[in-house]
Amino acid sequence: MHAIHDESPTHFIDELAAAVSHGPARSRHIHLVLENADNEVRRLRSGTQRLSLAQWNDDFHHAAHVLATRETDGYYRDFAASPLRQLGRTLAEGLLSG
Repeated sequence: MHAIHDESPTHFIDELAAAVSHGPARSRHIHLVLENADNEVRRLRSGTQRLSLAQWNDDFHHAAHVLATRETDGYYRDFAASPLRQLGRTLAEGLLSG
């Protein structure tokens, strides 16, 4: 699924994180990885030490992909001119936009 559109008072991702936190994360460490195009940092906060929330970083992936493959079409076009600089920025600052 590319996107979860949820306009309810409690977003599905927040409900999922709470359910995992109160369920399996009580006895083991759980990692939830989001693809969050809006770069909403608030979604990365966790209420427990056993639940880690992370975000897939397309900017890092695309810059690294261009460096590794020299592919510069499609998604990678925006990274063609300076992939090493952009990779460095993602490592230093996180996401390039948002």
